[in-house]
Amino acid sequence: MASERTRPHLTVRPPDALEDGDGEPEFIRVSGDPSHVWLDGLHLVETTDRRVEVGKYYYLPNGEGMFVEILDIEPAADTEDEHDPHSPQDERIEQIDGAMDEVSIRVHYYVSATDDQYRVEGEQTDVAHRYGLEADFAINMGDIAAVPYVPVAGIDN
Repeated sequence: MASERTRPHLTVRPPDALEDGDGEPEFIRVSGDPSHVWLDGLHLVETTDRRVEVGKYYYLPNGEGMFVEILDIEPAADTEDEHDPHSPQDERIEQIDGAMDEVSIRVHYYVSATDDQYRVEGEQTDVAHRYGLEADFAINMGDIAAVPYVPVAGIDN
């Protein structure tokens, strides 16, 4: 029996400014299959292509979820990593090409479990490993795999 990917249930949640009638929303998520996001006027749509690329976006739904943009990819200097080759999960991680590559990300929004959202002020960047974004399975117990998004304008019709 084929297992289906767990999909987070996202809802529209515009910022307070929109609710008060003060301007356009900066960030809206709309659930569906696929899900859509509008970020500062940029229209993004969920994709099944998990491969990390500069300019792609990811929703990281674990804990206080984050919506991030890929800025740069630095290939791993060494193929050796800290994974246990006997662990079934780590064996799956090793199947990801360039699993230990360092991916620079820009955090655009945090999304809390209560559906409250807030924009990250200034330029907040971070680094993640490629496998943490590309894996189609939970890295840690209770996690949900990252959800990749691409700009609608870049999709071939």
